[in-house]
Formats: sequence, structure tokens, C-alpha cells
Amino acid sequence: MRSTAEVVGSYDLVSPAELVLKGAHRATIRLHGQPICGSPVEFAVRPGHPAAAKSRLQPPALPPSTGQPVEIVLQLVDKFSNDCERGDVRLDAKAFGPKASECQVFDRGDGTYSITFTAGVAGDYRLQARLENVEMSALHVKVEEGKHNMEAAPAGAPAASTPSAGAPASALSALVADAAQAWQAEAVAQAEAAEVAPAEGPEAVAVAQAAPGQAE
Repeated sequence: MRSTAEVVGSYDLVSPAELVLKGAHRATIRLHGQPICGSPVEFAVRPGHPAAAKSRLQPPALPPSTGQPVEIVLQLVDKFSNDCERGDVRLDAKAFGPKASECQVFDRGDGTYSITFTAGVAGDYRLQARLENVEMSALHVKVEEGKHNMEAAPAGAPAASTPSAGAPASALSALVADAAQAWQAEAVAQAEAAEVAPAEGPEAVAVAQAAPGQAE
């Protein structure tokens, strides 16, 4: 950028091209080939307003499973493909699938948004987002069945009652103890019922034969 002005005074220097790259920049100003006082001048270019066509939805870092929050990150990007560094925009999101909950949207304050929902059953889900009322490209997510680590109860043991939320630990211990006692009592009763009563022995038969009959 050159100027041939010879008049002493103040000047506004305008770049002939629009700055499109965010970050630190430096402008060197020379007069008659020599840098003027204060040159070079350093300044920072900030990202522009986010564009829905450039912003991107990032899939979950780990394979999502049922019963757990599915988090999707939205990175705001301006029209020059610069990642934005702040939010403060309107963002609406909705998940579609076999059993999807309502989406929760959180502005992280650094140019990204966290979008979370919960899948009730395994299957294919689709997240649709609208940035400043402009529809974005949908993101497809496959949710797997969650793995639950549950210990199997002994065969024949009755199921213990489930205490209500907030019940003290003593109540839970009492329920477990009662269930164990009930199972033990049932096992003992079944063992006793399985025992066969002893048959009549020889002595009982002999006594019956020795007794005088009424026919004599």
C-alpha cells in the first residue's frame, strides 16, 4: 500500500483488500522510504459473525450408549472459515430417533456450544440445529445399547425390594437382611418337605399279628 501525499497532516490508511484471517497482524508505514515514528503498528483481527453454512457439528468423542447423555459440540465459524471465539447467538436444536429426549443447549463462551440429549433405546438418531434461524446440515449419530454391570442373584432367591430415593443406608441393610432370612427359611421348609416319612417296621407288624382277633 503506497501513498504519494506530500501534504502535512493526518491520514487514514485503508487496506485495499479485506482482511480475512484472524489473529495478530502488523502494518509498516514508511514516508519517503523510511519508517515513520511508531511504525510498525501491530493489531489483532477478530473473527466475524458466525455463518450457519460454515459452522460445524462435531460428533461425540466416544460411541454413545443408551441411558447416558449424548454430547455434540457445535463450533461457530465465520464466512472466512475462522473459528469464532464467542457465542451470544440464537441456537435451536432437536434430536430425532426412536426415543430421544429434549436437547439441552449450553454456551461455553469460547465460540462453541454443547448440545446434549439422551437416547432411551439403541438405534440411529439425527440432530438438527438452527443457527440464527438458518438450518444447518444434520448430524447422524448411532447409539448403542448401554452395558449394565449387575450381579446375578442366587437361584431361588427372592428379589429384594428397591428402596425409594433418599432412603438411609440402614433401611437398605434391613431390606437385604429380611430378603436373606426369607430365602433361608424357604430353603429349609423345602428340605423338610422333601424328607420321606419312615415306613412301618417289623416290630409294628409283629405286634399287630399277636393281638387277639375279635373273630376268636
